Amino acid sequence: MGLSPHPGNSYIVIGGTNKVATMTTAILVTSSNIHRMKEVFGEDRRMIAGIPHITEFQRMEAGLLMALHLDCAHAQMSQQAITFSTTRTMGTGGSSPAKNPSRMFRQPAGASASRGSPFASAVSNTQGAGYGEYIIFVVKCALTLAAVPVLDARHCRFSLKNLVGLDKVLPAFNAEVPEGSLAWVGYTVNKYTTTRGNHINFNLLWVVVLGTPE
Repeated sequence: MGLSPHPGNSYIVIGGTNKVATMTTAILVTSSNIHRMKEVFGEDRRMIAGIPHITEFQRMEAGLLMALHLDCAHAQMSQQAITFSTTRTMGTGGSSPAKNPSRMFRQPAGASASRGSPFASAVSNTQGAGYGEYIIFVVKCALTLAAVPVLDARHCRFSLKNLVGLDKVLPAFNAEVPEGSLAWVGYTVNKYTTTRGNHINFNLLWVVVLGTPE
């Protein structure tokens, strides 16, 4: 991992490149608003929240703070649950990763050829601005995105070494992820600074459901 500066913003990239890195974390789901969007500061967002495994969280915390060159930072976290959310009101458009979901595994965020997608210009389009423990995103140009891809791995085996065709191996999970489920979340991370200190955003890309409560 590496760190790339941007005016008022920094983001985690693949080491030795300027390509935004896709991070992953397994969580115990506490809430899901992927289909039923939730309003945040007047904008509808798709989001999922959950508690990472205790050792997973410690590795995640240490790795992110090290990559961002920080001792500590504010994050959208409550009662041990982290919230991963999209950046803006969702719409429809040909640039959607849901139209060709395997692209989200072939390319890191920011690498898409489509200029209308946040995968093409996630950094230049999005800049965080903090308000208390919540997060506002300032978007410099209109973004169009369909629903966050959610895949169902409850009854399938897949290899972490070959994620390119994961959407062809796993079926879609066409519902809200139930509370108490085990989910694997893909996201990007960016940092911004306000008078309140340093803040970290967890920008939701995709979800793989590994298990649901009986």
